[in-house]
Amino acid sequence: MLSKNIGFIITIMTTKNLLSFLIILFSLSFHNSYAQGWEKIFVHNFGFGKGFDVIESSDGGYLMVGEIDLPTGAPRHHIWLVKTDTDGNELWSKVYNYYNIGYQEGRSLIETMNGDLLIIGSNNNKASVLKTNAQGDSLWTQDFGGNGFNVFQDIIEDESGNFVMVGRYQSEIGSNLHEAFAMGMNAEGDSLWSHRFYESSSSNISAYDVNKIPPNQFLITGKKEGQGFTLILDPLAPNPIIWDNIYALSTEYLLYSGIVNPTDDSKLLLGGSSLGIAGYTPNLISVDASNGDFLNEVSFTSVNPGAIVDIKSTSDNGFIITGSNVEFWDQNLQNIGFVSKFNADQEIEWEFIFEDSLHKQGAAVYQTTDGSYLIAGSHQNGMFLKKIAASSTPVNEISDKSFDVRIYPNPVSKNLSIEIPDDYRNANLWINILDNSGKQIFKTKIDQQVEEINIDHLPSGIYFYKISNTNRQLSSGKIVIH
Repeated sequence: MLSKNIGFIITIMTTKNLLSFLIILFSLSFHNSYAQGWEKIFVHNFGFGKGFDVIESSDGGYLMVGEIDLPTGAPRHHIWLVKTDTDGNELWSKVYNYYNIGYQEGRSLIETMNGDLLIIGSNNNKASVLKTNAQGDSLWTQDFGGNGFNVFQDIIEDESGNFVMVGRYQSEIGSNLHEAFAMGMNAEGDSLWSHRFYESSSSNISAYDVNKIPPNQFLITGKKEGQGFTLILDPLAPNPIIWDNIYALSTEYLLYSGIVNPTDDSKLLLGGSSLGIAGYTPNLISVDASNGDFLNEVSFTSVNPGAIVDIKSTSDNGFIITGSNVEFWDQNLQNIGFVSKFNADQEIEWEFIFEDSLHKQGAAVYQTTDGSYLIAGSHQNGMFLKKIAASSTPVNEISDKSFDVRIYPNPVSKNLSIEIPDDYRNANLWINILDNSGKQIFKTKIDQQVEEINIDHLPSGIYFYKISNTNRQLSSGKIVIH
């Protein structure tokens, strides 16, 4: 467990007779697995920006998506895409439909097999998908949903190389009937299937997060009228909902993200925020993967009030979370963001509080191919991108040896060969294969100097590998499967 010497400052601010207590934590002592990386801020000359998602692109750089709100009398919100190099330096920035009046936002993005991008969000009240090439040039836009307010919140790639999006559906403006929404789509923008859940008389409903659960099932997390829900979806089954559960663990108990427990696939980890006597606090719970039954809370220290917005599993069988104040999209409020890294025993290895700004909100976290962590979100009137580099102190002889590995053939269609140096044959090596969202989908031990693994069960696409021993990551890179 992380030992801390925590100092704090309590700042009392009054705005419209509202008393806000913001606790800023600092002087944290970290394990030697933590090393500070860098941070970049991105602003737009003509508008107020927000950041919602980040990925590592196949060329080794990073891509962030969000929105720009142009300060005009008419509503002018537009999708904002930023591309950086490996050091976080901006290479280019795109704002789409800049001269149009309307409301657009980019909530999440993914890179396709050929390097194109799919950006999902909303387009003038439609749940929308924008496809661009690798340089961010628009190729097409497809809109889905009813005639009311619709939005996509998250996107992943499924086992067939198609895509799954989740969000909110409204059939008619003014109907006050909203539903959680899930849809499958191919790379050409054709809808393959769609499902709606939890018809509601309140607008306070949406699916926020989707993750894969083999074989071709999906964990969907969101909120319904002040309570969080999660469900397992098999979209092509006669009865597509395997199970669902709504959590009423406090006056309000909202959920924004969920994953399969990296060390125990019989359990799920769900994150969000709960309302109690002291206001909103981040919540992290463990539930039964077979039926969604609540098991226990996972305790941690972070900013309070607050909400967990994103959870990702990590290559060391732990997980990492990020978030901020409960109004995590509202920059009119004072917000302090945080990121917390857990080990395989669900113990905190380190935490980082964004104490340098009252307007910094963590929205997405991502583990890169070199084992580091990216945190993206909103900062003042723009985006921020923070890289926290993971490192380990060598503790045995093998850490000092050179590690030259060969991965071939690449591209690969069936069998992948991994050739390691002779000195490492008894080094307890493992290879992890991750999809392009950073989720681990395959792990196996390397027992031979030339280990051959069969990967023909994986769909075509871009993947990343990481090779580690007990103590540290030794190599990483990209694999193309076709």
